[in-house]
Amino acid sequence: MTKLPIGKNKEKFILLLLAAVSFTNIMDFMIMMPLGPLLMNKFQLSSHEWSFVIASYTITSAISGFLSIFIIDNFDRKKFLIFQYIGFIIGTFLVGFTDNYHFLLFARSFTGIFGGIISATVFAIVGDLVPISKRGKAMGIVSIGFSASSSLGVPFGLYLGTKFYWQMPFRIILIVAIINLIGIIKFLPNIDTHLRNRTFRSPLKIILDFLKNKNQVRAILLMVLLLFSQFTIISFIAPFMVGNVGFKEIELSYIYFAGGIMTIFSSPFIGKLSDKYGIKKIYTILLLLSIIPIIIITTMGKSGLIYALFWTTIWFILISGRFIPAQTMILGAANPESRGSFMGIRAAFMSLAQALATLIAGAIIVKVPISGAGEYAFHLENFEYIGVFAVICSLITLLIIRKIKIVS
Repeated sequence: MTKLPIGKNKEKFILLLLAAVSFTNIMDFMIMMPLGPLLMNKFQLSSHEWSFVIASYTITSAISGFLSIFIIDNFDRKKFLIFQYIGFIIGTFLVGFTDNYHFLLFARSFTGIFGGIISATVFAIVGDLVPISKRGKAMGIVSIGFSASSSLGVPFGLYLGTKFYWQMPFRIILIVAIINLIGIIKFLPNIDTHLRNRTFRSPLKIILDFLKNKNQVRAILLMVLLLFSQFTIISFIAPFMVGNVGFKEIELSYIYFAGGIMTIFSSPFIGKLSDKYGIKKIYTILLLLSIIPIIIITTMGKSGLIYALFWTTIWFILISGRFIPAQTMILGAANPESRGSFMGIRAAFMSLAQALATLIAGAIIVKVPISGAGEYAFHLENFEYIGVFAVICSLITLLIIRKIKIVS
């Protein structure tokens, strides 16, 4: 276990720094989705074309995640994170200074090359620094980055995007990311203990070792199905709320603010519950509860703001909550010497699952124009089928977790 030479609260400080890194990484990915109505209107995009904007990031993330499995365990975690983060900063810069649909696809693809594998390194660092007995709590702290990006970053970014111009949120992310990079260079210690007991493995052996390890395969399958059940909904929830439920575009920020604020408090609490009562038990409870808001949201028609916000907030709490014990299970499915490559495999499949989920949703959902209905004159059909798909994927994971073993 790496020793952190930064004082009494060294472990928590590092986890909060990693949470800040996750904040910019997730914020960069998430802010594009609530900007959906604005960009669909600005560039006159169909639901299929919009799904390409989201998928362009995740497809290149999947490719880079796959390639990273051959090298990630051969480097100090700190140095590898710095390299990724610099590429992420360049990509965010490109997005923040373009106003062309096709160049936007290129810039998002470039950002995805680096942004998609940042999470793999972050989770590998958590696994190296934190023992399994405290890992649920640690994952809860790192998950604050997700919650903060939803509650603070996305609403603020959405406000800037609608009030000024859509590129503004990405320019703010760029500034915060540069500050984080300075923090990584100055405060994150070298993390290289995994190199001491490591033996060389060829790319072919890395892949074969993974395929032969049924425990790791099950862990990846768990994550893929979980993401299918989330991203088919997340990718189109903003246009759905505007076109079908009756939200004004600026009111979309309320969804992310309310849901994110609640998860800032619920994520560490769920992490503690996972350590105390067992990750599989807490995961099962949260997953079964999450089915309720999934069904209600995907079948929702014209509704009052408070009613819709109540269920989207519950949904945020439960889908982010169930991911904490799930990630803890996935992280524990690999030993320290191969944890980085396994996290690279996880990142590749995670990005691929997000891309496929978005494309699946884009193929099922139909954007129907409505004449004389104002600036955003459309509604989305078949969203209820997405809800059924999400529920089925969620329930299948309950069969998988029974056979996943925590090895480290």
